[in-house]
Amino acid sequence: MSQPNFQVSPTRQSRWIITASNVLSIIFSPLFVPVYAYITALSVTQLHMVAASTRAVTTLVVASLVSIVPLVVLLIMKAAGRISDIDISNRRQRTLPMLLIFVCYILAAVYIRAIHAPAWLVLYFVSGIVSVIVLGLITVLVKWKISMHGAGAGNLIGMFVAMQRLGVAEHSMLGLITAAILVAGMVGSARIVLRKHTLTQVFAGTTVSALITYFMMMLAAGITPAASM
Repeated sequence: MSQPNFQVSPTRQSRWIITASNVLSIIFSPLFVPVYAYITALSVTQLHMVAASTRAVTTLVVASLVSIVPLVVLLIMKAAGRISDIDISNRRQRTLPMLLIFVCYILAAVYIRAIHAPAWLVLYFVSGIVSVIVLGLITVLVKWKISMHGAGAGNLIGMFVAMQRLGVAEHSMLGLITAAILVAGMVGSARIVLRKHTLTQVFAGTTVSALITYFMMMLAAGITPAASM
């Protein structure tokens, strides 16, 4: 009696890998990362003592500014044929979407400052503005398709390391830092598997964003934090 063959065909393996890569790319889209970062900030610092209704409303506003509005506009642009896909894989199509994201980050930073959030949290959103400028210049002037997904992952790493150094979290951030590094590795691998970026483009996006976020937030060390929201 012949033994059953439980080996998965290479084709099926490839499909699973591609599907997993697409799922990771969606979950950790650079449009969603700032919302994850904001929710984390509200959860692991003294901001968790702010009224639940206030936290919910501010999270909704932040999500609208940095995620929902840009996503809706990108979908409209895709339907109109202005961009080929939501990831904006074509480097030449990135200028207008990046200007949109730039404006959205400015509005988010102004809003976070207006609700009297701590300086380090305001600077987190300011770092987003700086990152968009730097990544945009690399895209337009250097004409190189640096990874935005890598930048999103690097954003979390930079934020968590800065929060650890600033001592704003109520507990050690080492677990979250480790998780963010693992996420960066998985997302970067996913973008390479999908042939959206090279290893160099992913590494550059992650590193540039992590450094910008970290150093911008560390400016809070010399600023008296604003009152809690």
